[in-house]
Amino acid sequence: MKIILFYLLFLDAFALNLSIVGEEHLFSGPNCHNTAFRAAGVMDVKRYIREDEMVDIRSHFCELTNDEVGSIGIIEVGKEKRPMHAFINIDEQNVLTKNGITKRAEIEISSFNEMFDMHKKAIEFDCKRKDISRDECEIKIGYYRCQNIESTESEKLISEYYSQRENLFIDANLLKLKQELHSDITKGKYSCSKFKSIIQTLEIANWNNRGPVELEKMRAFVIELENEFEEDLCL
Repeated sequence: MKIILFYLLFLDAFALNLSIVGEEHLFSGPNCHNTAFRAAGVMDVKRYIREDEMVDIRSHFCELTNDEVGSIGIIEVGKEKRPMHAFINIDEQNVLTKNGITKRAEIEISSFNEMFDMHKKAIEFDCKRKDISRDECEIKIGYYRCQNIESTESEKLISEYYSQRENLFIDANLLKLKQELHSDITKGKYSCSKFKSIIQTLEIANWNNRGPVELEKMRAFVIELENEFEEDLCL
């Protein structure tokens, strides 16, 4: 506890969002990429960020830097630099990280070696299982400074619903979310990758032992959104 408190006070000087360390998650979904951006103070919503959207964000909002305190570290794989995990660099030995997308995966401060070894083993296992060449599975780490990533009204709504256990599944709130999403898409605030991340955010929220009625409601809602918006955004 004393070590964690020391780092919270130390990192406060770098304007990082430290309040998310150890926060409770009512739904699964927010992942390492989202956590790193929130901790860095450049994103203010809770949601899932897909690998392809992370590539888009890295290309348009981030620039390479050194492994300095407060930088966003990304474990990148292969020639295409696939972003497999993101974390916040604290010092030469420690990082702020969320190792998983379930609500049980805590946002924590851990040693760099512990975090890196965990993800390195997972990546190597996946490469071996899929018989991917060594070149395509080369693991490197890039460190970045990123600009503020503006949140849309529909993203803010999802994040708000994430903070209240039942709100995500109330009919009136789903209707409001659809209206806000339509408005944001009409204003050109959504890419294909971002839309798919939002869809996956809603799908992953169903992992939390919801009842059959709620599960069916969310499945139907997701299909409705895909039918209405995906063709225009993703073709």
